[in-house]
Amino acid sequence: MIDLLPWGPASASRWAHVHTLTFAGAALTVEVGLADPKMSFRVEFTNVVGYRVLDERDLPHLTAAAAKVPQSIVFEVFSGGWADDVNSHSPIMRAGFYPQVREWFVRTEAWCLSVLSETEPGVTKRHSAEH
Repeated sequence: MIDLLPWGPASASRWAHVHTLTFAGAALTVEVGLADPKMSFRVEFTNVVGYRVLDERDLPHLTAAAAKVPQSIVFEVFSGGWADDVNSHSPIMRAGFYPQVREWFVRTEAWCLSVLSETEPGVTKRHSAEH
């Protein structure tokens, strides 16, 4: 069973898409575009342990749970996600090497991200005067 809660500001649009993704060191930045080209979200993770990008159809259990809150893009996953799988199979995770790791889920219409991080993400709603 999936246990997750929305995180950060809500979007007025459910038509979100991953515009850019940048990973450098242990930092991951994701720009999420919305149906309105003047609006977007920047999601910034630090202390990233791992991440994966998959088509939303590869994560039906997460996308179905997240669909219950259609105006949200970022969720914290408490159980039933990728972290549970990694924790059960990775010797490093089982040994407690990352005791503060938390799982985050970024949902868009085409691509979804699962992120394992030791800190909360920063989520910023952005407005652009450009068109």
